[in-house]
Amino acid sequence: AFALVIRPTNALFVLFITLYVAVRYRKQIVPYLFFASLVAVPFMIFNYSVYGEILAPYYRGSKFVANPDFFRALFANLISPGRGLFLFSPFLLFSFVGLFLKTAARKADLLDGVLLLIFVLHLCLVSSFWNWTAGASIGYRFMVDMLPILCYWLVNLFLYPPARPQVRWAGAALFGVLLAASVWIQWRAANDAAVRDYNRWPNFVYDLRAGNDARIWDWSDIPYLRTKTYEEYKKQSAS
Repeated sequence: AFALVIRPTNALFVLFITLYVAVRYRKQIVPYLFFASLVAVPFMIFNYSVYGEILAPYYRGSKFVANPDFFRALFANLISPGRGLFLFSPFLLFSFVGLFLKTAARKADLLDGVLLLIFVLHLCLVSSFWNWTAGASIGYRFMVDMLPILCYWLVNLFLYPPARPQVRWAGAALFGVLLAASVWIQWRAANDAAVRDYNRWPNFVYDLRAGNDARIWDWSDIPYLRTKTYEEYKKQSAS
């Protein structure tokens, strides 16, 4: 319920997890809905007091339109240098390794299927936005809500490790490298102004009308590898 307060697209979580609880844990559905209402009801009352509706205008779905660049946006949300989930947090590739290992061990269950469905539908939904570039942000802003799912699958690496020791050690080494790279990337994005200025220099990357969104696929200008801020670029150009 609180996830929905944070972002409208989490309605997918609300819908499918509620259905999952109703099917898998019928006796718990009443307390489940009760505790959800402790968040949902005040939220709707607040919206009604401010907007005269139980949901704010932000929740009307005006961004959910037929994006002519749907597939370009879909892959951009996953692997582009400007917004790619697996470019900014490459260790999360192991989430799907974890899901594979659990499936191979015949331990995958209904919850895994529900979470995979949510992941796919969420990816399709955010890729259908007219402003699929995610505005002035760093990294995978529109995919960040999928982190709980991906981290849940990562646990399977420890629960269902490969049988061969060589595979386990090689996998652990690769995971460590990707995890270290992910931490470094996120640290730079949070602390270095040069990474932040990717959004406005040499132009506003989110200005679709000017065609600036092409920069999101520019492999020669990866945000977290930038070394100069906008001000430093200006000084260099002036000189």
